[in-house]
Amino acid sequence: MVREGQIGKATSEGRLLRLATCWFVGGAVVVLAVTGLAKLWSVSAPGKMLLVADPITGLAFGRLLLLVGLAELALAAVCVFGRSPRLKLVLIAWLATNFVVYRLGLWWMGWKKPCGCLGNLTDALHLSPQTAALEITPTA
Repeated sequence: MVREGQIGKATSEGRLLRLATCWFVGGAVVVLAVTGLAKLWSVSAPGKMLLVADPITGLAFGRLLLLVGLAELALAAVCVFGRSPRLKLVLIAWLATNFVVYRLGLWWMGWKKPCGCLGNLTDALHLSPQTAALEITPTA
């Protein structure tokens, strides 16, 4: 049995949850689009780092950046054009979990080299790879 006053409370909580989801997904779209485009841009320029094999997947960093950049852009597109808020949140959580597991794998292996997730972008921005690794770790 629903008491008087509970209907309005449930409705306002639902609106707040939808608004928070909308803002979260919108922020994720911006981050995914920027990092996805940065990855694609970084593989377009030649560089020695792009030829180095990734210690987890065995793929060259250039190929890995291309695949992950395309995946980020595809997820951003799903978040923009998709209808299901639940699907959007699940896909964002899935990708974020993959990034965390990947970084934990590198840590567990004792990988000390900077993250190759930005490819040649560090050179274009005049950043050392170590500085870029510190800045990008929360988002990669």
